[in-house]
Amino acid sequence: MYYPLTSCLIFLFLFSLFYHLPCASSKQELEWCETLFQCGDISAGFPFWGGNRPESCGNASLELHCDIKNITSLNISNLSYNVLQINQTSNTLKLVRADLLGSFCSATFNSTILPLEISEVLPIYKSLTIFYLCNPRLQYLSSYTCPGSGRGLVSAYQSPNYHSSCQGSFTVKVPTSFFPEVEKLNLDFLESVLRKGFEVKVKNDEILCEECSSSPALYRRCAQPFSCGDQGGLLFPFWIHGREDCGHPDFKLHCSSRLAELNVSAGTFRILDANYDSRIVRLARSDFKDIMCPTKPLHVPFDKSVVLPFAPDTMMLTIYYHFR
Repeated sequence: MYYPLTSCLIFLFLFSLFYHLPCASSKQELEWCETLFQCGDISAGFPFWGGNRPESCGNASLELHCDIKNITSLNISNLSYNVLQINQTSNTLKLVRADLLGSFCSATFNSTILPLEISEVLPIYKSLTIFYLCNPRLQYLSSYTCPGSGRGLVSAYQSPNYHSSCQGSFTVKVPTSFFPEVEKLNLDFLESVLRKGFEVKVKNDEILCEECSSSPALYRRCAQPFSCGDQGGLLFPFWIHGREDCGHPDFKLHCSSRLAELNVSAGTFRILDANYDSRIVRLARSDFKDIMCPTKPLHVPFDKSVVLPFAPDTMMLTIYYHFR
């Protein structure tokens, strides 16, 4: 019998701060944040930034770009998305993958993966799995052969586990009303559907930002860094007793003479370093601070979607023990 133990042991986890600092650090930056991003018919405020709107006025991963044709774009997971619409009243964003605006067979065959700052795809859309490099000697439903593109035979299906005889697959977002043809895939129709894009909800801490910027006294107090244990220069989203309105509820710190600790899921992590320039906080499991083999090791399921996503060069490590 063996048991999984998710921990850092001698490895230190690196996590990207999920929550961008919601309040600018100076009066001048507050004035800059009153400027909206403008590009053609698109205008946007917090949590977006870009153009004449500085990074300190938005979420680090939600930078908008404007090209010479006044087309607004957003880079997500190494893919470029054109922004068709931003509705800041409903916190919705309409996106279309730039590589799917042309020929489908020439697109980047990668899945549509949204960042944690975008909370969900609206329920009127669903995922469609595209299989490619399928065995040409077999019969597939809703199939099409991409001529001379290196993609080979492709097939669209709603189940991600449909084909075992294809060398690759990826997902795209389509309306729930879209269903591939039974016999042959109508590629022109699929392309027209993909070019219309899809809508998503955006996580927004604008209420916190407005409260901070609208109250000079609160702004002055929350703009002052604080210390906890061996860590200094701490700011939002962290907070301690007496600074409840200057932090996020999930980021309460526990301070001792030597440590600044944070509860994540069922475990306690100590802060090794918090870098506000790179928006990276380095954490380590507290129960492995003095001993590598605790008597009752805990399995701590780290829910990245709720608290902190990993930095790009970090991954979970599963350790097994009590082998027989």
